[in-house]
Amino acid sequence: MQAPFKRNQRVRYVGTLALLAGKTGTFRRMTRNGWCSVDFDDCGLASVAPFNLAAEA
Repeated sequence: MQAPFKRNQRVRYVGTLALLAGKTGTFRRMTRNGWCSVDFDDCGLASVAPFNLAAEA
């Protein structure tokens, strides 16, 4: 039986949330509350390129 979320998928999803929040200036607050409980490299950089491409397109 597979888990509904693999760790990598969840990290990428949370990273996208962190980037969206960062644009509104709430990234620090989210991080303090533990939404992004992994290092920023794992949380954010995985989504930076796809997110930017989607935003520019």
